[in-house]
Amino acid sequence: DARIRTVHIPWSPGYQPTWSVAQVRGALNAHERGDFVSSSKLITAMGRDDRVSATTGTRINALLGRDFRLRPADEESAPDVALAEAMESDWWDMVPEAELEQLVKWYLFAGGGLGELRWVTDSSFWMPRLHVWDLQHLQWDELADGDSEGRLRLQTRAGSIEVTPNDGKWVLLAKGQRWWQNGCVRSLALPWLIRQFAIRDWARHS
Repeated sequence: DARIRTVHIPWSPGYQPTWSVAQVRGALNAHERGDFVSSSKLITAMGRDDRVSATTGTRINALLGRDFRLRPADEESAPDVALAEAMESDWWDMVPEAELEQLVKWYLFAGGGLGELRWVTDSSFWMPRLHVWDLQHLQWDELADGDSEGRLRLQTRAGSIEVTPNDGKWVLLAKGQRWWQNGCVRSLALPWLIRQFAIRDWARHS
């Protein structure tokens, strides 16, 4: 399938290290509409905070540090058992831990993480490899033509494309249709900004 084998190239992500109250509120308002351009930059900036980065690392590493095993769909089926064993030995090549960390981070802060499966097809055995996208390239199109529920669109260097999660090309780690409403950026952004102002003022008056 040419669509599955196509590798999409992202634009370089932009960064915004300093934020005002109005900018944070604007980013959160856009995020709640399904526009992640500003909120993704806000999430990246929040990673500069030592408490945010430490607690995020603790949570993600606690998850990824647990024992891992792929279970066959039918434990009585020899082909299923053999497939699970083969996939388990190749799992970390298909899903590198660094990419999985990024996927979980977006899931925690934005409510969802988007990954592209880039297929290695130079042998008789096709091997997918996960590549996680920065969410500032993603947008929920509420007014998509002919679709009352809307759809996801991704901005690539080749132009805007529609994303269909779990179609063999795209992976979306999320819960619910309007998954971005679950992102903790909505509740943490303003307290984080207050903390940055407090640290700045404390440093000035010291």
